[in-house]
Amino acid sequence: MAGIVIKIVIEDTHPPVWRRVVVPEHISFYDLHQVIQTVFEWEDAHMHIFEAPKDRFEIVTNARDAYTDYFPEKKISVSAIAERESWVRYVYDMGDDWRHKLTFEKRMGDYDKNYALLLKAKGNSFTEDSGGIRGGEQMTGYDAASINQQLEQMHFKEVVPSKKDQQKLEQIYMMQNIQKKVQELVRQSMERRKEGKTLEPDHWESALGSAASEIDKELLAWRDFCGEDEKGSVCKMAPRKTSRELLERMGNEILQNLEYALYQEDDKPDLPTADRVLDKLQKHPEYYFCVFDPKDIEECLKFQSFACQQKNDMDDGTVEKGIAFGFWHLQIPEGTEAAYLFPALDFEERLKRIVHTDWEKQYEDMQEFSDKIRKVLLAYGMIEQNAFYDIFEKQWNTGIEKQDFLCLVYLNGVIAGKFDIHEGSSTKERFLCMENLDVDTVFMQRTIYAKNLSYKQFTKKELEKFTKPLYETDQQWSVAEVIAKDYFGANHAEAEKFVISCYVDVFSGYGVGQILEDMEIYEAELPLVQFCGLWQLLQWEVMNTRLPMLNGYSRIEYQELTGKSAFSLDVFDERELEDTVEVETGLEDMPAQTQEMIYHALFDHRGVEKARALEQVTRHLKVHNNELDVLTALAYADAEKYTKACNILDDVADRTEDESVINMIDVLCDRAENILYNNRTFGDPFMDVEMKPTYRRETPKVGRNDPCPCGSGKKYKKCCGK
Repeated sequence: MAGIVIKIVIEDTHPPVWRRVVVPEHISFYDLHQVIQTVFEWEDAHMHIFEAPKDRFEIVTNARDAYTDYFPEKKISVSAIAERESWVRYVYDMGDDWRHKLTFEKRMGDYDKNYALLLKAKGNSFTEDSGGIRGGEQMTGYDAASINQQLEQMHFKEVVPSKKDQQKLEQIYMMQNIQKKVQELVRQSMERRKEGKTLEPDHWESALGSAASEIDKELLAWRDFCGEDEKGSVCKMAPRKTSRELLERMGNEILQNLEYALYQEDDKPDLPTADRVLDKLQKHPEYYFCVFDPKDIEECLKFQSFACQQKNDMDDGTVEKGIAFGFWHLQIPEGTEAAYLFPALDFEERLKRIVHTDWEKQYEDMQEFSDKIRKVLLAYGMIEQNAFYDIFEKQWNTGIEKQDFLCLVYLNGVIAGKFDIHEGSSTKERFLCMENLDVDTVFMQRTIYAKNLSYKQFTKKELEKFTKPLYETDQQWSVAEVIAKDYFGANHAEAEKFVISCYVDVFSGYGVGQILEDMEIYEAELPLVQFCGLWQLLQWEVMNTRLPMLNGYSRIEYQELTGKSAFSLDVFDERELEDTVEVETGLEDMPAQTQEMIYHALFDHRGVEKARALEQVTRHLKVHNNELDVLTALAYADAEKYTKACNILDDVADRTEDESVINMIDVLCDRAENILYNNRTFGDPFMDVEMKPTYRRETPKVGRNDPCPCGSGKKYKKCCGK
């Protein structure tokens, strides 16, 4: 039996309260419930429930406790969910509402115990029935050793989900995976169209949105039928169903998403969901261009002209999009050379509304609108929808009504999958968010630091520059990519993912210590020189990156704006920091005040002054710290003081025998020798140049209005200066 490492955080705690545990991978969620109760010292006196992200399903004690699809907690294993989800929520005591976020961090293949272990704990436990997160009282003196003694007494058996539950899970996640793939493919398609390119055919494995099994089978069958070809052979058949009937096959999720995107709360006609969607699309055919491009329109027009029951070729991606929008459906008889494509009874009528005199301009307008949305989101990361509208209109002055604006925004987000939309749990405000952002953390921090803070005002010129995420434009992030490749053995894709993960953590408001912990840097045993470089990069980005939690301001800008110390904004978890600095203390473990001093020494000075400022920190600490000495040596090396840098690194190498330090000494010695060699070979470049002395006047200069030196009493300009 292997194990699963789970980080369990009580949401909205500040500073955060969490536990990291490893549990046998095939235990039930009921057993996991017992583990959570133990490590947080709860008394198991209230109801509890497990919830999957986006309320896809619940894991419950009793069926009567469920509001959506559910699984019994004693019959579903942790591994069955962990291999499909990155996290789940555990809610305990529906009155106090203690919400725990369980993140499945990794699988531990060599874990052979049948009980759980507590690996790390942060923060004291809360007292039962103390009022919830707002007024909850914390205990004192958390005893991790005692907790592990209790866990070792709890022996768990393996659980295998029933065939029925396995099928139910597969169905839920089949729909989810289709939606994720298509949203990413649509995003890629939009990006590549800007470059005048199209996606390769094997990228289109599914169509827009989350479909029911009937559509899912059609899409997968079509993809298999086309194989690697960009085209697929179709035979146009006589229509049999309306668009409404074809849309209804999609199931509730995609239709509800469409409805969510197309309608505001006070603007919903009294019609069935499919009819509402068609009604809105009929009134606003330009909305189709969130997904369809000119090539797709050309293919639809070509299909319209096909004779029935004749073989023709169509673009594979267009067929899939058409299936998803209810334009047509298909059948693929066994052994056939062409798929049977049945248009909707009202297909030509719908196409006629899309293809009118200025449809190409509408497509270009939609792409331009999407680009502007992206630029605003890249600037802020997360922004409330009404503020988004105000900022958008202030800069581009389109004159679009707010309701139409929000429809287009939601279509780009909910349907095209270019960004996420979240609702504040307390205020019910809707926020547009960049993908992968830790929204829960940002919401919590924003409530603390930016409650009364207006959004940073960017000029139109500044917004126009935001075309890519910062990690793609800031060359400093290349350092992290090199480290991932050279020292973690990552390939290009893995290194890129590593950089993006680091950047998302910075953007979510994490401090350096938490970022390093999330990246599992400690387990990688990164060499000293590379670790110091990574710490320096992350510390700079943490302080200077514009943050969603501060409404677009960086921590340094926030300090200048409010006078509040930038280092007090969740940069450190001081309970994790050491009280004093020893020789081997890591930079990320030093006291907050010391890390702040190092930051200012690094980034408030240049050249030799930077190195001297770092030496001043060492004198203040009264101890030579390995990592601080490496930073000092690197600063001297940047200033081309190679002898001084090598002397410092020699001492570090004697203390640590770190290979990266020894290699750095060799590199710096080579640089110093090259300078000496060049001087010996080429000599002083000014050696043979005769330097003339600076010209000096023999007598002081006389101004034109000064008395003439000849003694005539006239002004110089009227006498000798004529």
